[in-house]
Order: sequence, then C-alpha cells, then structure tokens
Amino acid sequence: MTSWTQKKLRIDAVADFAAERLKSAYSAEFTQFIRDLYKYAAPEEVANRPIDELYAAALSLWKYCDQRDENSSKIRVFNPTLEEHGWPAPHTIIQIVTDDMPFLLDSVTSNLLEDGNDLHMLVHPIMEKKRDKKGKIIPAKSGDKGGRPVTESIMHIEITVMTDPEQIAALEAKLNKVLAFVRAAIEDWKTMLGKMDEVSKNLAVAPKSAADPKQTQEAIKFLDWLKADNFTILGYREYYHNNEDPSKTMDEGYGMLRDPDVLVLKGRQQKSGCRAKVRCRP
Repeated sequence: MTSWTQKKLRIDAVADFAAERLKSAYSAEFTQFIRDLYKYAAPEEVANRPIDELYAAALSLWKYCDQRDENSSKIRVFNPTLEEHGWPAPHTIIQIVTDDMPFLLDSVTSNLLEDGNDLHMLVHPIMEKKRDKKGKIIPAKSGDKGGRPVTESIMHIEITVMTDPEQIAALEAKLNKVLAFVRAAIEDWKTMLGKMDEVSKNLAVAPKSAADPKQTQEAIKFLDWLKADNFTILGYREYYHNNEDPSKTMDEGYGMLRDPDVLVLKGRQQKSGCRAKVRCRP
C-alpha cells in the first residue's frame, strides 16, 4: 500500500469519525472541511497521525474559521490541551485565516525558519466560502444566496513546542505584522507602480541643465526594467533630501511603508523584526 493510499484511508477515517461524533445539522460541512484541509498535506504528515488528533486539530481550526472580519487576518499561537482544545499536541500550533494573497506561505514560513523554528506539520488549503455582514460563514446547505464570497488561505502549522508565554505572544505579534505587510504591499502595488511611472515622466522632461541626459535615460530604462516584473516592490515613500531632517517625508507611504514608524534610511534605520516575501503582480 502506497503512502498516498494510506493518507486517503486516514482522511476517510477522520471524516467518518467526525460524522459519528458530530450529529449536528452541519456535520457534512465539517467533514468536507476535513477533506479540504488535509487533501494536499504530505502523506507522512497524515498517514501516521492518530485519528482523534487529526479530528481535534481540524475541529479547532474549523471553529476558529467561523468568524473573520472583512480585510482582516486571524492568527493565534497556542499549546493545545485536552481540556480546552480537545487534544494535547506535542507541538506549538499556529492557526491562520486570511484572504488568499500571493506569497503568504513564503512570508510566514521564512520568518519561522529564520527564527530557528522546526516545522513539524504544515497544511495550507485555499477555501472558497461566503460570509455574512458580521463575517460569519454562511453554510452551503442553508440555502442563503446572499453573503460576501471570499477566497481564503487557511493554515495549520506545528512548530517545536514553546513554553514561554512571552515568546508565544511575541511570535503571534510578529506573524500579525508579517501578514499586515503582505496585505499592504499587495493592496498598494498598483499605486506604487504608478509612482514609478511618475518618476519616469519627471525624468523625461527634466531640463538638460539639471541632469546628464545619458544618466537620465539610463535611469528611465532602469525603472522600466523594474516595472517589468523584475523587482519585488514592498513599499514606497518619498523623502526630502536636506541636512535638517533627512527622514521627513513629502507624502504618505505605501505598501510596507504605510506605517510612518517603519524607518529604512541610513542613520535612523529601524528594523521591523520580520520579513515579507512579496512579489507584486497584476
């Protein structure tokens, strides 16, 4: 029997276990969630896991997904207990529910790995749902044709156990910042490309007395190359160049630089403490 066959049988067993345990009107919704959650998981992450553990992890995430405000992300980092969460996991759990966006997984995992965390399990399905005005999921079988359609990234990640509450809180805060950076960069990428167009146009009409025409043309070609999907645009902010206050901005920032407290200029550099691996595309 192949590992993929073992995985399918284990998912079937978890779904059957859920159907037997949950006799609610929406048990079919949850069993489908189980199949969607573990569908693309690596066989070794599912085939050898106890059925009740896979069930409890899925149920916890399903309940966590139930409500999410528009244009927001939900993240929690915790150590499950049998009494509170239904299973005593040997790892620290990270649950994430957010709008599907490019490079979410890269940004999250790179930050975890760069901090020295070992990833023991990672499942990341993309799910399409409908939510009402309060952000609650509208069950498919309810027959409600209204609601806001959403495509969501759902993540269940297990890392080496953390026991320090302050460390757990710091990781949760960091991941929230990572996702906020990703969202800002994706939402503002058209605006940032437009700003690059403005710079190109200003260079094109710059008087010859103000700049070397050859250097100007070279700069314009370079900007065109950047805009041709050859550069990861994370943020944009304009600065005055004077000796009095080199960090003073001319306008609001975009992308990761929406936040005025994120400083990147030499002399007043302030590291954000996290990385966002975002490549902005149409």
